[in-house]
Amino acid sequence: MDGPRQSRLRNFNDDPARVLNATDIVRLIGEVVQLKPKGREHVCLCPFHDDHNPSMYVVPSKQIFYCFVCGAGGNAFEFVKRYYNMGFREALEMLAERAGITLTPWKGEAKTDSDPPAVDRAALAQANQQALQFFRGILNHKEHGTVARETMAKRGIAPEMVEAFLLGAAPDKFDGMVQWIRSKGLDAKHFEAAGLLKRREDNSHYDALRNRLIFPIVDQMGRAIAFGGRILNPDDTPKYLNSPETPLFQKGSTLYGLWQARNAMRDTRHVIVTEGYTDVIACHQAGICNVVATLGTALTQRHAQVLRRLVDRVTLLFDGDEAGQRAADRAADVFFAEPIDVRIAVIEGGADPDDLLKQEGGVERFNALIDAAEDALAFRIKRLTRRLADSGQAIGSQARTRIIEEEAGRLVELGLGALSPMRRQTMVRQLARLAGVDERTVQAEIAAAERRLRAAQARAAEHRADAQEGPAAELAIATGSLRPADWLLGCVVVEPKLALDPPTQPEPHAKDVAWRPSLPELRDALALSAYGSGPLQAAGARVADALAAGESEVLSQWLLTCEDEAERRALTALAARVDRETAGEPKRLHAMFLDVARQCARERATTASETRDADSIAQQLAAIGQSHRTLGGNPLAVARGAPE
Repeated sequence: MDGPRQSRLRNFNDDPARVLNATDIVRLIGEVVQLKPKGREHVCLCPFHDDHNPSMYVVPSKQIFYCFVCGAGGNAFEFVKRYYNMGFREALEMLAERAGITLTPWKGEAKTDSDPPAVDRAALAQANQQALQFFRGILNHKEHGTVARETMAKRGIAPEMVEAFLLGAAPDKFDGMVQWIRSKGLDAKHFEAAGLLKRREDNSHYDALRNRLIFPIVDQMGRAIAFGGRILNPDDTPKYLNSPETPLFQKGSTLYGLWQARNAMRDTRHVIVTEGYTDVIACHQAGICNVVATLGTALTQRHAQVLRRLVDRVTLLFDGDEAGQRAADRAADVFFAEPIDVRIAVIEGGADPDDLLKQEGGVERFNALIDAAEDALAFRIKRLTRRLADSGQAIGSQARTRIIEEEAGRLVELGLGALSPMRRQTMVRQLARLAGVDERTVQAEIAAAERRLRAAQARAAEHRADAQEGPAAELAIATGSLRPADWLLGCVVVEPKLALDPPTQPEPHAKDVAWRPSLPELRDALALSAYGSGPLQAAGARVADALAAGESEVLSQWLLTCEDEAERRALTALAARVDRETAGEPKRLHAMFLDVARQCARERATTASETRDADSIAQQLAAIGQSHRTLGGNPLAVARGAPE
């Protein structure tokens, strides 16, 4: 089989196949979401949409993933491309590095339209990695790293933490990195794009980070994607400075220390979220390693989505001052409707985690604080109670009632309806107590707020020019009705050997005679998929061609040789559908294969009879009768698995 669909493999030789064979997709996906075994598969919250019930399936035997809600699916390459926003070549390099495979040198020809220009992202990644080496070198420099080393020593940062968090230093010069880039013959524009250099009016460059302790920010693969800098001179401003956002780095979805905390989070199913670099390092140094931090921004919904896929419990840790209290309020809003256990801990007395852990018995006090963290709903009610007390409004007053109504409306916006019935009822009861009314009155106010919200959402939907129009094709494949030819194609994609060595089955009216579809019959039946419409059209033709050539490819090869993204997703959806319907059991798969093969044969016999040649009508009717006697007479039933 030659043609455009082979260009990807020609460009990379057998590298993709070697890398896929060495990649465990369960381990790969399990590093960024929490996988739970379910029979022969694993399930998880889908990272590609706002999923609250596990809808993504990972099938180890097929090395594929598929979400039955949003339609995301494919092999390890597809997951890496979507999750990390990479092109095919970049995903190939990342998985090859994980597997310890040396790739064939790439000449850069035959790039596909589906891959974004790899030079941009690759250049950014390389510039960040080179900058990491520069900052690390400065820290260890006898002269330029002196102040940074002394600062770390004063703050009690152990050498092991310096290595674990890849800490570095920026020299007290405007052109330290500029000179280094020039000496290495590197392209300054890549460092400028990464936010490490800035441009003057005369187009010359200068260092963006100067005289600072450098905290590299790494992604969930451990790659440096940005940098944070803390001042070394108290007179400098601002105290902290982060890299700007780039295609590799978005503050609203990145958490400092996530890479270093990943193992502890996986073991404890719990994460503690703090507010600063040094807090994270201090906790890890004290042996409390399931700790991460935001990057100078408030917690966002994207942060919440990242964390709830990895853990079952989140503890948000804040300072006890007013700023910390406001941050806790915002965080409680973000996590309000998340289906995980969220707790809030507040350090009283103006201390931060770094200060607390350095005190006598600090580790014990820190752990006690985390153990005593308050449920997020209880925290919210306590804050509301304090607000009402500060307002001085008596129970039953109009002003107090208005505050309760505002809170009810806000809770509806945050997803009150998504809470479990018990938690929702707790909120209703607490609001009724604070307002001095019965619970039915509060429920009526919540219902009115929900109606207002739905009306506003409906109006917004009417004005959205980019509103989606119906389900995606792959979702229809995964959940809708399929033709017998499509089921047959799915069986062959799941287990290609079925086509070249079909199992046998007794004929319905001749139980001593074993029946199996012939290769020409299968080829013709699979070709029926090519006569339809949608992404399965090309897939049916592809498999039919392979059978004609005597080839039998595994699913991973189908996905590798498909240049068209829609076709790859359709094949994945079809394979996931068949695997789910047959529960991954070979016996049920064989039964489905034979049953749909019979139905395809019936369809073919019926199609052959539809002719206007009067001389052959009798022969065709006789053929249909023979088909009915041989194959059975129910052309409507589609097998979903083996008979019990």
